[in-house]
Amino acid sequence: GKKLKCLKMKRDIGQYSPHRGVFKDNSTTNMRPVFDASCKLMVGLSLNDCLSEGINMHELIPQIMLRFPLRRLGVISNIKQGFLQITVDKQDQDFLQFLWWKEAENRKVNVLRHGKVVFGVNGSHFYLGL
Repeated sequence: GKKLKCLKMKRDIGQYSPHRGVFKDNSTTNMRPVFDASCKLMVGLSLNDCLSEGINMHELIPQIMLRFPLRRLGVISNIKQGFLQITVDKQDQDFLQFLWWKEAENRKVNVLRHGKVVFGVNGSHFYLGL
């Protein structure tokens, strides 16, 4: 079943994530790549199919906020570019591969790997603790 296909995917060379550019005028970044970890690839499964989502931390927010008045001090933070702060193990980076044009006119591409957690991959919010 699904578990066996995920193990087969792990034994293979990894997985390539399809991506596209999102263009935004009047932004600090005119174009940003968006990766699709839900796209079903060679073994009929997506990367997200093989990853656990983790606990939904959003459900805990009301409970945490209700406890703020009980203590003398409360701490909150806003982590700028939080996903870029969490490193992925080297052995798992083959599942975060993608192709990027080196020379578009000569049809040459580079194989690149994410070294940090990718937004949109199952569990990414859990890793960040949101």
